[in-house]
Amino acid sequence: GAIDGKNGVIFTNQTVLSIRDGKATEPKPFIHDLLLMGFDVYFFKPIITSHLLDSLGYNLKIIRADTFETKKVYVVGAQKNDSVSNQFWISAEHLFLYRIIYKKSKNIQDVIFGNYEKLENNWVAKTITFKNNGFISAIEKYYDIKFPKELNGDLFKPEKFLEAKW
Repeated sequence: GAIDGKNGVIFTNQTVLSIRDGKATEPKPFIHDLLLMGFDVYFFKPIITSHLLDSLGYNLKIIRADTFETKKVYVVGAQKNDSVSNQFWISAEHLFLYRIIYKKSKNIQDVIFGNYEKLENNWVAKTITFKNNGFISAIEKYYDIKFPKELNGDLFKPEKFLEAKW
């Protein structure tokens, strides 16, 4: 929701909780495929990441070279022409995430990270395209990206969420 709204979602430590009208639900176990491969992978030990991916149904024994939008990539989790198995596509040159496809209920989520730019020695996707069952459902575009030295810890505390400053 809007930054000044009373709604939000907090993903932390493989749990999720929703905040609706300023009230938080109980945290529930939840591993978010996109957050795991887009962000957590850079901070977790490989054995933890592989265990979590395995629990989500990614076959880490299937790895192949391919191209994506003219770039060389490694595809993990699916054979060629398989567009429904859980899989992720990694840049062969820079090792960042280009694409992740995963099932949620009866839906196939296909998330594409694009328009990468190197900022403060970090590769950052400035455009993220979300597809649900083959149809674009959202496009996020980022600009004026900065890396804060630290985040306000209250962002992750349900009781402080509404008061936290971004």
